[in-house]
Amino acid sequence: MMSSRKTALQTDQGIGRQAAAPFKAARTAAHRLWISAGALFSPVCVERLEHFLIFAGYPRSGSSTLGSFLDAHSQMLVAHELNVLKHVQRGYGRGQIFALIARNSRRFADSGRNSTGYKGLVEGQYNGRSAQPRVIGDKKAGRTALLLAQDGMLLDRLQETVRLPLKCLHLVRNPFDMITTHAYGGNNRRKQITPEVFDLTCREFFDRFDAMERLISSGRFDVKTLRYEDLLDDPAGQLESLISWLGVESDAAWREACCAHLFRSAHKSRSRYPWSAEEIRQLIERISRYDFLRGYTFDN
Repeated sequence: MMSSRKTALQTDQGIGRQAAAPFKAARTAAHRLWISAGALFSPVCVERLEHFLIFAGYPRSGSSTLGSFLDAHSQMLVAHELNVLKHVQRGYGRGQIFALIARNSRRFADSGRNSTGYKGLVEGQYNGRSAQPRVIGDKKAGRTALLLAQDGMLLDRLQETVRLPLKCLHLVRNPFDMITTHAYGGNNRRKQITPEVFDLTCREFFDRFDAMERLISSGRFDVKTLRYEDLLDDPAGQLESLISWLGVESDAAWREACCAHLFRSAHKSRSRYPWSAEEIRQLIERISRYDFLRGYTFDN
């Protein structure tokens, strides 16, 4: 009896998904048309575009802060959490994606670029206002890595769509902090961490680590790995290295404004979870397999 009920429920759910599919496709088509129409009135200047930037990595790594910094540069336009790969999967074209990025950047800047409890707007700089960007892109690090874990060809599809060379920014942070912060929902939520939530969070992070290892070792795209702790230790030097990699002009006023915005040291959120000695040992052993995580410990 239980089996027949379950089968009937699964059938109903399948029918429901099939019925919803045409509606979802129609909604996507309408949204694409609307975005295309909006782009006619506020087009992105594509003549000077040289690269498309995509963040790929992990939640709670400091990527929101760094995304705000790059969007504040006069020659860059970087959306916040647009999830550009999702739009590529749905068939959005080059102009539509650029229009979505410009709209997202402008609106998020108007809101103060508030994210996870922090104000990310860099005062006095170009957040959402770059008139002639040389770099355009999206900051959606954690979800991007998970999508790449499912489909390793998504970046190829993105590059074909935007018709620009890709730059992949891979920001890492001490895994003990990233995992702990993500498990309790971030600094603005701080929910209780159950064993089930902790295990799921660890599995998702290692799915991301594996995806990034494959991407880097493939050598198919230009990937730059940056440690968040290095950014805090030497913000001016790391920002200068970053914009040199991106091919945009050095800007002392922008660099100084970004440096003033940073915390002086990384918050060690790992202390919010009672890590056992065995959990610490296992995590250190597992992260030592990845070059980009080597050297991280519970204490550093």
